[in-house]
Amino acid sequence: MSQTSSTSGESFEPRTIIAVNLDRAGYQEALRLGLRLEQTIDLKELNLRIRRFQTEPGIDAEDVLRELLKGKSKASFDINHFYKNNGNEKKHNDIRDYPLEILNWTTHEFKGQGVRIGMIDTVIDTQAPYLEDRHIFTKSFIGKYKSAGTEHGTAISSLMVGKSDSSFPGLLPQASLYAADTFFIDQKGRQQTSAIMIARALNWLLAQDVSVINMSLSGPKNKLLKESVERVLQQKKVIVAAAGNNGPKGSPVYPAAIKGVIAITAIDRFQRPYAGANQGQYISYAAPGVGIWTPTLNGQGRFRSGTSFAAAYFTAMVAEQLNQPGMQQGQKALNKVARKRALDIGAPGKDPIFGWGLVRYP
Repeated sequence: MSQTSSTSGESFEPRTIIAVNLDRAGYQEALRLGLRLEQTIDLKELNLRIRRFQTEPGIDAEDVLRELLKGKSKASFDINHFYKNNGNEKKHNDIRDYPLEILNWTTHEFKGQGVRIGMIDTVIDTQAPYLEDRHIFTKSFIGKYKSAGTEHGTAISSLMVGKSDSSFPGLLPQASLYAADTFFIDQKGRQQTSAIMIARALNWLLAQDVSVINMSLSGPKNKLLKESVERVLQQKKVIVAAAGNNGPKGSPVYPAAIKGVIAITAIDRFQRPYAGANQGQYISYAAPGVGIWTPTLNGQGRFRSGTSFAAAYFTAMVAEQLNQPGMQQGQKALNKVARKRALDIGAPGKDPIFGWGLVRYP
């Protein structure tokens, strides 16, 4: 079940308020407003404690949130926003191997041994021919909800770790992939995840000691999401996120627009921007994401476009770089290398369309 804001159009869990680092003043204010404490979630790796409150029937969660934010509490209150993945079903007439060519990856010999990649997406079909026998470890965070299916997560994982000799080869077929399943189907048939599920997934991925986390998803600004992402970044982990598919005039999306996250936009084989991609100062780099050959549920394939696919390619490249001997970890060290490798394909310097440009293998 989900609810949509009458003002912003954002979807969220109805009758639910979440509190991070709740203090006595915040708790008393929550009780005064008729909230009932439903759940306490401890995320040890993130060092976060989340309280999940429920409003009384018929009471708008957004109205209650506005009242909470007027109080004196230092706690972070928000609603449990929902997020979507960033793949597009539209078909494109394009060649299959162009991403490897423009990334300068065609002669790359490293296959990902020893690399640990994290991702937050839908569940993966680990029995698909191009993913079977790969080093994939999964954990579900959707609980009682109906699974969103395997298509998006399977496509993203294939771009990173698909078998070399398959129809869907990935950049790092021998890497270990830790995949958090957080997407479910709501009562209206929409695929989405929530801020709480994402926080739980990030907490798990930290415990797996991954070097980089792919988040090919997007949604509204949220305090829990921001706090969780910041805790990950503080531990010298890199987060790569899809820049969003809401078009050039679309508002910034999250987690991509959180400071420290590497936001990836999509380009085609002629290095032109994806028409559906968001633009803005938060864009970090560009990667192939238009006309990408991806698997379908029937075992065939089709060309698809979206910043999700661009983020997957960039994530694999980041993982390779972070695995280099003597390479410092974290987004600051990674950015120093990435900027040197970036081909400036837009206005000189960093621009709102391509960020610093197309990053290629040396």
